Amino acid sequence: MALVKGICKNFGECDMADNKEVQEVEKSNFVCEECGKPLHPVDGGSKTTGTGNGGGGANKKLLGIIAAAVGLLAGAGFGIYKLIGGGPEIDKIKLDPKSIALEVGQRDVIKATVVDKDGKEITDAKVVYKWTVKNEKVASVTQGGEVAALKKGKTSITVKIEGDDTHRATCQVEVKAPMGQDKGQGGDTEKDVLITSLSVENSQISLVEGGQAELKVNIEPAGYTEGISVESSDPEVAMVENNVIIAKKAGSAQIVIKTEKSGTSASIAVTVSKKSVDPEPKPKPMNPSWGRYEGARQGGKPHGNGVLYITRQHTINGETAHPGERIEGVFRNGYVNMGTWFKNDGNAVVVKDVKVL
Repeated sequence: MALVKGICKNFGECDMADNKEVQEVEKSNFVCEECGKPLHPVDGGSKTTGTGNGGGGANKKLLGIIAAAVGLLAGAGFGIYKLIGGGPEIDKIKLDPKSIALEVGQRDVIKATVVDKDGKEITDAKVVYKWTVKNEKVASVTQGGEVAALKKGKTSITVKIEGDDTHRATCQVEVKAPMGQDKGQGGDTEKDVLITSLSVENSQISLVEGGQAELKVNIEPAGYTEGISVESSDPEVAMVENNVIIAKKAGSAQIVIKTEKSGTSASIAVTVSKKSVDPEPKPKPMNPSWGRYEGARQGGKPHGNGVLYITRQHTINGETAHPGERIEGVFRNGYVNMGTWFKNDGNAVVVKDVKVL
């Protein structure tokens, strides 16, 4: 079969296009191996391989099938969904909107849905989306698809299905300077809008291991264009991800927010404490009305070696026990299994099978 060389130009949506990878595919199916878009021929001609098991094209196709199968099995949610036949097969990810134009400081939300080959939304597909932004200085994106415009420029935001490299979609993002602030005095030179004030709502935060807190920063003016960096002095104690402070382990760390040009900064002192473990509740006292038991217990009853102090007059085996006397010995399930009754007159009597509780 004949293999021809081509390159994908589906930039922003296809990694092979972004990396300018030259692909060798069958002439009869001259499309990108990753995104399926038509390829553009490049110099290098074509080559013909055998059609049997020794054919390079056949081997390549077989390797591709194996790799796809391994990737499918590795998928945490989406792969399992397809394997067990949990509904119609996912054809692609649909984004709304497909492109966004924002001014610095503005926000918007991209909605992602999975659809079948007929374009119908698959509502029972349990998938987890993974969002990434190509240029983090221009815009940021949360794992919920919320976009924040940071600096004038262009970038793209890509969403994938976690555990699946087959399906992806990309939204083009353009960030503009606020109206009236995109030109210098001459009218033809770009002018940065520097940050004049940067502060945090809480300069000190206390968290337990595994706890989280929103990073709340007040910035003026709203139409700033310079970049901002957020760093932790000890990421093993506390780190910031998608504007959320995450407590990792007990200790102290400083979260520092700095501007790139104006030199303005603010910080948050984070103290992380160990997660406390609730102590086991103490068993309620299970003493009889005529005495006080001290010793081993099981199920809230005297069980094991112990002492029963007699506090009220009581009849034991036909004899009267008086306050101040005691029974020492082995108890079983609320009974004196075998013990010695020490009386106030100095005598000691062996007793057994006396019910305590």
